[in-house]
Amino acid sequence: MFNMKSMLGFCKKKYCLGFSTLRINYRGSTGNGDKNLRCLLGNIGNYEIKDCYLALTTLKEQEKIKDFLLYGGSFGGFIAGHLAGRYTDMFKAMVLRNPLIDLASKANYGDNPDGCSVEAGMPFKEDGPDTEEKLLALRRVSPLVHAHKVTIPTALMLGTKDKRVPYYQGLEYSRKLKANGVITKVLLYEDNHSLSSLPVEMDNLINGADWFISMIKP
Repeated sequence: MFNMKSMLGFCKKKYCLGFSTLRINYRGSTGNGDKNLRCLLGNIGNYEIKDCYLALTTLKEQEKIKDFLLYGGSFGGFIAGHLAGRYTDMFKAMVLRNPLIDLASKANYGDNPDGCSVEAGMPFKEDGPDTEEKLLALRRVSPLVHAHKVTIPTALMLGTKDKRVPYYQGLEYSRKLKANGVITKVLLYEDNHSLSSLPVEMDNLINGADWFISMIKP
């Protein structure tokens, strides 16, 4: 869902701080064959969200866990944004790193516009008009649609040199959250999509852990 080195680094830090992590191999993930991989195309914002929700509710019932936190970057941020908007009462806080918030705008400015169309279940083409149906289809599957329902404190780590998911998507999301009274923090880094240069990676990992701790402490 994001730079695995950063994800593992954050997981190790959370283990040291007493957190546990749940990493979900939802439908569309690699490792279970081509059919499973491609089934997500045309079903984003649906299959993977249902799979994650099922995993969380199962864990809650079996392990009696009460407090859940959301952490994700890029498409992982897409999933976290959906979960926070659709099941906000399940979570205590959220950290997003260069999250995919709106496919409709990313399709015009990201470096892989073809991916937006294909993920939403439409063929990619640049000729002809941009129809209302296409723009609405891209918007409907995006976390931005559910932003008004988010209530949990949210920190966003954004790279100003990100060409995959332009950082203004995160800024737009933060503005909507703040307008609805959500505790929100934005950290801007002069880095690209992965936020993996050493000083930037260390800074956002530390700030992410600090955000979680400060939001769940009694």
